[in-house]
Amino acid sequence: MLGCHRSATSLIAAGLHSVGVTMGTDLIGGGPSNPAGHYEDRAFVRLNNRLLTMAGGVWFAPPPEGAVKTAGIALDSRLADYLTGRETGGSWGVKDPRLCITWPAWLPHLRRIDDLIVVPVWRRPDEIARSLTARERRPTPPTPTYPTAPTTWTELAHEHHRRMADAVATLTQGAQ
Repeated sequence: MLGCHRSATSLIAAGLHSVGVTMGTDLIGGGPSNPAGHYEDRAFVRLNNRLLTMAGGVWFAPPPEGAVKTAGIALDSRLADYLTGRETGGSWGVKDPRLCITWPAWLPHLRRIDDLIVVPVWRRPDEIARSLTARERRPTPPTPTYPTAPTTWTELAHEHHRRMADAVATLTQGAQ
């Protein structure tokens, strides 16, 4: 599943999970801004955070795609092992808004999945910005980690959407 933070990805992941799509074995529970739970596998989120850190970014200041690919090469076996561990039969999925940024690192492994289904989730950037402002209790993202990082929540939503569109186009290329 691909979608920016605050785009209803947890709601959709919960629906998928309720009909038998395993979203993980150690799911992140609810919190003040998402009481029903996130439906994000802790190991998957840890790997995505590690990719972002190695690439010099964070979720609110996405690093350049090239840096993400380089980080993916360094973590290649860990990424492969994670997906191999998930492919144990039955329907399964992954959900983490960071995947909009980290997908280039996962690409070689995702292409090996024969029955891959990409679920993009889209919400208007201004609505995402309002929701992030409320959740983060600040009108803008923290100080950028590099000069071209988004400086408003709306810019961040647009950047996530751009990367998500690239991911969907790449991952569905040649699909029937």
